[in-house]
Amino acid sequence: MNCYHLKDWLINDTGFKVDRQEVEDYVTSHMELSLCADISNCLKHFALTKDSRSKLTPEFDSQGVTIQLVHGEIPTTYMRFTIKTKDNEIRDAFELATKCVELWKDFIEVCEKL
Repeated sequence: MNCYHLKDWLINDTGFKVDRQEVEDYVTSHMELSLCADISNCLKHFALTKDSRSKLTPEFDSQGVTIQLVHGEIPTTYMRFTIKTKDNEIRDAFELATKCVELWKDFIEVCEKL
């Protein structure tokens, strides 16, 4: 959700020299950010209240938890979430989030050079 809502911060930051439409177009032009938008809106509203930005209607598919126990150490917990889209593609949520962060970094770097 925070990754998607970064767009609102960029739009409202008076020091950032890109307008609302450029930011919105950037989100729409990248499938990963569009999926992020749909997931965020689903979590916020329980269901998509507008058309799917990605047109893939993503939803959480499965989750997994692994606990690693090593004698004498603090247990480590690993969580894995997957996202399924209407075209039946399964995506790892962490990989999707990582790609979204990379896309925002690229966008901000380019905009700062303007």
